[in-house]
Amino acid sequence: MSEIPAAPFQFINVIEIDADGVDEFLEGFVERSRRMRSAEGYIAGNLYREIPNDTRPTDFRLVNVSHWTSRAAFEAATSNPEYRENLDKLLGRLRGRMTTHGGYYELAVHSDPISA
Repeated sequence: MSEIPAAPFQFINVIEIDADGVDEFLEGFVERSRRMRSAEGYIAGNLYREIPNDTRPTDFRLVNVSHWTSRAAFEAATSNPEYRENLDKLLGRLRGRMTTHGGYYELAVHSDPISA
């Protein structure tokens, strides 16, 4: 185990979405991500897409992980009117085809590979 990286606050959102809504979600996500990169307190973010398989099926096609300096910074950025308008439009278009499960997290354990 190594020192925990400096990112005291994470927003993690696992997303159930119909297959036909994924590309539309990704397009909107790219636009919102551009706005987030310049937000005060933003550290980094990633959106993960499910790799379909028969041995480990999942209900979640997408997982969003964003790292922030604080919860207050995240909440300020996501309450921005332009961000909200973009998100609300997307949610309206995907209504009934998507369910999100988002929450606030702090890092509990960090593990690096053993060096030779």
